[in-house]
Amino acid sequence: MFQWIKSSLRRFNLGDYLKSIAFVGIATLVSGIAFGFVPQASLTLIYLIAIVLGAQRYGLRQAIVASVLAIFAWDYFFTQPYHSLEISSCRDIFTLMFFMIVALLVSGMTAHIRQQNIRLGQLAEKMDASMLLLKGWERSTR
Repeated sequence: MFQWIKSSLRRFNLGDYLKSIAFVGIATLVSGIAFGFVPQASLTLIYLIAIVLGAQRYGLRQAIVASVLAIFAWDYFFTQPYHSLEISSCRDIFTLMFFMIVALLVSGMTAHIRQQNIRLGQLAEKMDASMLLLKGWERSTR
């Protein structure tokens, strides 16, 4: 049990969480600029880009944190009544629910692809080491 806690703490990187949160902050700024020019529900797509970037660069847990923060930011800044976490429209509730579902699905897939790429890189390194060992063995048998 203590081994699991130690390995979990080793994997926890506060910097990655903060960077993922920074993506949400940037998405909020971009959404604030675009607020008068695009439909309100379309602003969630800006947040979705931030979440996918976070998942791709830092992993699923960071993307989940970013998803939750993005929902709160979108609700607080871009739904009526503004500057509160109250939702007055059923339409906004559905938008938030579907946004969270899509964000989690896309983050999960992106994080899975990231893990596969890491594993493929490790496999390639092992193959390179094996090839070097094999070439060395061939030279020694000549």
